[in-house]
Formats: sequence, C-alpha cells, structure tokens
Amino acid sequence: MKQQTAVRQMFQDLQEQFPEQMKEMYESNQLLLEDIALRAEEMEKQQAVEFGYDIADYLACGVLSKKAIEDRYNEFLNSEEDESKTD
Repeated sequence: MKQQTAVRQMFQDLQEQFPEQMKEMYESNQLLLEDIALRAEEMEKQQAVEFGYDIADYLACGVLSKKAIEDRYNEFLNSEEDESKTD
C-alpha cells in the first residue's frame, strides 16, 4: 500500500465528503490547490524530519544528521510508492 501523507489524505477526505464543491474549486483553482497541497506536504515533511532529528540526537548523541534523516524520510515514502506500482 502506498504511503500517503496526512495532507493528501485530507484532500481525499474532502473530495469524498464534498465532491461537487471540491470539483468546482479544483477546476477553477487547480494550480492554487496543488500549490497549497505541495507546501503543506513540505511543511509536514520538515516537521517529521525535525522530530526524527531531535529523537536521533537524543538517543544517539548526534549520530544522524538532519540530511540523513531527510534522506531516510524520502526513501520511506518512495519505497512505499514503488511497492504500490508493482502490486
């Protein structure tokens, strides 16, 4: 199953609950809504990386850098996406 961010899940839930309204908004503001989603996903990612770094720093005394944690975050999302393509 593909790993889905909370942001994408929220958009999916809104589309299911309010299909006509979301269709109208998406058609008239497609780029704006996609930009909002991308910015929100980036914020979500940065919060997860920051949290992971804080935990890793606390537990391993600085063994992992923020870049290493961000790389692992990206690998996790991409590996879940790759697995769903083979299903």
